[in-house]
Amino acid sequence: MTVAAGGCKSEGPASDTKPAAAAEAKAEAPEAPEASPSEAAPSEEEGPKVQLAFSRVGPEQQAALAERTGDAKLAEAALLLAVRYEVPEGWHIYWQNPGETGLRTQIKAQVADGSGEAGETLYPAPDALVGPGGQVSYGWHEDAVLFVPVFGETPSVDIDSRWLVCRESCIREKKKASLSLPELAQAEAADPLLADMLSRVPEPAAERVTGTWRAEAGKDSALVLQAEAGAVEAFFPFASDAALFVASEAEAGDGLAVRYRFQGARETFPEGQGVVRWKDGETTRWLTLALPWPEA
Repeated sequence: MTVAAGGCKSEGPASDTKPAAAAEAKAEAPEAPEASPSEAAPSEEEGPKVQLAFSRVGPEQQAALAERTGDAKLAEAALLLAVRYEVPEGWHIYWQNPGETGLRTQIKAQVADGSGEAGETLYPAPDALVGPGGQVSYGWHEDAVLFVPVFGETPSVDIDSRWLVCRESCIREKKKASLSLPELAQAEAADPLLADMLSRVPEPAAERVTGTWRAEAGKDSALVLQAEAGAVEAFFPFASDAALFVASEAEAGDGLAVRYRFQGARETFPEGQGVVRWKDGETTRWLTLALPWPEA
């Protein structure tokens, strides 16, 4: 799904916002730098654009996710925390790789008493967001849910989340919360947003998608993706300074050609290329692509 990232006029005072195309931090930065109040904070009268809500994923849904993704560690987690970002209509937030503009939505989770640990954030696959100038970013329009596995018998978890919310302009926001896990409500299994976000957590591509490297002009190389069945519809790259994603385009036979420019040592390349959206009939899956990189 590709959606327009542009929209209406800036919200709030001019000092609170910045143009979406001018969000400075690179996609691969480990975390967004602290924003000054004059640059990013919404006015007191307006309040934050995005509201956060917390719940725990039901044990059956957690087990189903662990089985589908082949994540044995997730199956052992005491619970799977769902962090819901309630985004106003017409606005959007960003994926782990925001793309050409934006900042990654981040969650830092810390077990308060040291009796357990919090795992890495699980990012559901995004949509492509196309700006007025043609810049392609990755994220979600309106509401989204990220997931954090929690291990051990800890009674509480401290959450520190930061994000950039954009329409025609952008606002940096953050939220800290201390959650009492025994009191945390279980998410409704029938919640359509929760079900959609869980289904978008990528699983290994395995044999469903294969790739062949093809040399291109200059320093470019193309990874030609073909599906064993169905079609490869879209590609969302992991951020990398060394294996720089250039573009993706349709390939004959329902395939996709993903072009890269290599500008670093092979040992600095990411473990995988990104996430593909694969469709076979009425079935849509988001698959993690982790193919060998070409030899230098």
